[in-house]
Amino acid sequence: MIDAEGYLAEVEHQAGQLDREFVRYEGLARELCETSTVAVACVAFRQAVMTPGDTAEAMTLVKCGYMPDLPLDQQLAWSAFIGDIIKRSQHLDLERLCQRYTPEQPLFLGAPSLFSHIRRRSQTRAPDFELIDDKAVACVDRSEVYRVAGGFSKTSPHLSNEIANWARRQFPEAPRFLRLDPYQFYAEEPPRLLLKAAFVPADPHWMSRLTLFPNTKTYARYELQDGPLSDGRDPNIDYQLHGLRRIEMFAQRRAPDYLSMMIEELPQEDAANGLMVGRCIHLDTRAIAGTPIAQARLQHLDLAINVYTGEDRALRAADSLQEGKVRDATYRTHLYRIEDIPFAALFALAPMFLRSQVLVGEWLQGLGIESLAPTSP
Repeated sequence: MIDAEGYLAEVEHQAGQLDREFVRYEGLARELCETSTVAVACVAFRQAVMTPGDTAEAMTLVKCGYMPDLPLDQQLAWSAFIGDIIKRSQHLDLERLCQRYTPEQPLFLGAPSLFSHIRRRSQTRAPDFELIDDKAVACVDRSEVYRVAGGFSKTSPHLSNEIANWARRQFPEAPRFLRLDPYQFYAEEPPRLLLKAAFVPADPHWMSRLTLFPNTKTYARYELQDGPLSDGRDPNIDYQLHGLRRIEMFAQRRAPDYLSMMIEELPQEDAANGLMVGRCIHLDTRAIAGTPIAQARLQHLDLAINVYTGEDRALRAADSLQEGKVRDATYRTHLYRIEDIPFAALFALAPMFLRSQVLVGEWLQGLGIESLAPTSP
């Protein structure tokens, strides 16, 4: 007989064993059922503590027909057990992806010389332990796979390979830094993800008449609403399928020659896996108020993810960037950084990084910039 502590320990163990890239969940339940007496005991425990909410959630996996030979109550219990493993695996994956770089991680054990190419902060010259110099690694055929000393690695799955490829082509001399997954090192070239439809960004140099924000502070917020928009776009895809909720933008001019901006895209705060992963863009410029956008340059532009768990989810959802300060993320990491580029590059990078094209389109329209449309690469 297994108790709650033993159940959670087995969920933790199984979550840690999952291959997050190649796992097939339909095979996981059958394999555990046939080979693990501990898993069978866990399912018996799970069956005894099932709630109506658990049953409704587990029914999603039951409908996939993973274990059709079992009675319905056992299928539900197995589905709930596998669901708990998947949720915990998702937490572990994000925790690993956001860890600061250390020499003991697989990436640096496999390619120790890469540790010396971690980005150094401009003022202190201390390593940031989050990003790697893009020029120290080589992208393989515009994919997420990168050649490193002695093998291969992959970028964080939260960073589209199109962003790094586009920035590399547009700004080959700019300082660029990207996030390689510290737990991904391969002696041989690994399989790649299939290429998906990409956004072809607008030329960042054409907006010659767009000026920077004339006020000391400005705020914008765009939320998804039910029902189709007037131009035919359907926000329900973003709302229901991707669980996205809003985009906030805050800009502040702290000095005549210093303006900073933050943009954060937030998903639903009540996802079943207990995670709320915000996508964040931060940038600054020394351009004075009224500078034509074609002449303004960014000091830097960062892409990051903010991970909220526990009570931090609801607290961030209730907060607003309007005053420039919100609930801190439970943990976070930078995914990409580029320095000394045109300000207008923001309007090409944002649609590639932020997930809700409906909200991004509304934001760009609010700035008087033509919305970008998806197209095949």
